[in-house]
Amino acid sequence: MQGEVGKDPGAQRCPKCDLLRMPRYKQEKSWAKHQEFCKGPLQAQLAKTSPQSKKQKTASTATGIDCEAPALEVPVAAPSAHDKSKLTSGATLKDVGSFVASLGQQLDGVEFVKVQLGVTLGGVLSEDIVANLTRGNDGSQSISGEDGLTVAKSNVLERFRAEFVEKFPAAEIVSQNPDLNILLDIFQWRILPPVPAAIFLYGRYRKLRRGIPQTRWPCMTCRSEKAGRYGKRKLDSELMEDKQTCDSAMCNAESLGVATVTEKQQKCETCKGSGLQYADSVQDLLGSMLVRAFQAEDGVFHGMGREDIDVRCLGRGRPFVLELKAPRLRRPAQCAKELQALSAAVSAACEGKVELDGPLRLSSRSEPARLKAAGADKTYTIRFRVEDGIKGPEDEARIFALAGRVLDQRTPSRVEHRRADLVRGRKILELGPIVVEGEEVELTIKAESGTYIKEFVHGDSGRTVPSVTETIGRRCDVIWLDVKEIHAD
Repeated sequence: MQGEVGKDPGAQRCPKCDLLRMPRYKQEKSWAKHQEFCKGPLQAQLAKTSPQSKKQKTASTATGIDCEAPALEVPVAAPSAHDKSKLTSGATLKDVGSFVASLGQQLDGVEFVKVQLGVTLGGVLSEDIVANLTRGNDGSQSISGEDGLTVAKSNVLERFRAEFVEKFPAAEIVSQNPDLNILLDIFQWRILPPVPAAIFLYGRYRKLRRGIPQTRWPCMTCRSEKAGRYGKRKLDSELMEDKQTCDSAMCNAESLGVATVTEKQQKCETCKGSGLQYADSVQDLLGSMLVRAFQAEDGVFHGMGREDIDVRCLGRGRPFVLELKAPRLRRPAQCAKELQALSAAVSAACEGKVELDGPLRLSSRSEPARLKAAGADKTYTIRFRVEDGIKGPEDEARIFALAGRVLDQRTPSRVEHRRADLVRGRKILELGPIVVEGEEVELTIKAESGTYIKEFVHGDSGRTVPSVTETIGRRCDVIWLDVKEIHAD
């Protein structure tokens, strides 16, 4: 099962599919697992006969990169020792110019100024290839061994940069914070699909209606089998295209005697094929127009915490960063007026469900981590029903006496299935005003970040101590909760 155990890991090959042992299989356990589940040549044969994969189509549509271009064709299987020589034989530095020339069509419509170029090794180079890449233009002697490999990478990168600047004279070659990342794989001797760097936009949102989750909520029935990369929803036309691809792949599999599962192709009755438990989310309401405006692949939402689905978020709103993946356009983020107009259009398109508090601004890759690590105090307004009502000023005084107390909050029963069962100390900073209307009470609470406000009121069967229920000695049922203000700069 291990396959050539005891030999140099770099020289080992899988006995089933002839895959060269790569660095990711450094551990014996991972290498053994590959061989255990390897389907051998049949898997490579299926890959050759099936149409372009759904993942490749998604990347092609989102980034505008022609995944079928001959110069950028991805090998369908790891090359054997015989195929490897065909893949790299005769490679010289002159080939780099043709690789760069092929980028013109792929980068058509992609806005960029700063570009980061690099080279990578996807396998072991033969000595003759290293010799070709280290031999000087004047025919000087080549270099072999480890030194030759280093010189080869350096020569390829130098030639890559020179050819790129000649082809794109307006581009600026940088080593960090690029608009575009491009890698040349020396082993496969091709340029990998260019990847536009993500754009990060900071803002604050107000959620004005209940029943809207902050981020996409995968369908609990089909578990987002109908959702694409990053969990994004799909249009009916895309679902039909995927079905046709799956049908064609199934025919190929059946001709090879491979078993298939057709249940996943059936349309889910719960989500109607969207892959989402809820049709709307703050992420999609704010992000869908921005993804289209920047021609991005998708948007990833990073919030400073989150409110429950049945809780509104008011005041100045909750800080967030929207990460736009692989955007083809960058100009809207670099022009303040365009970004301001786009922010207003996004708020208007949300139809009163969600809105932005002021215009968005350009952010950075480090800001999402800062937001998630920040602990901001919050002010809430909660309305709850008290069994037999409030018994005059005495009960109000008991409630106000909880201000300044530190609560011992065990993980609430409603979330204990997905969070660690711990007891956390959280402080109630301020209480009041309080409004009593019969059996219903409306109370304003300011508390530390991470305080479970609903549990502070009803006590969660003794898991939060002290609580309003425990203090007045009567049952309290929450009617609604609003985040009134998030005290963050």
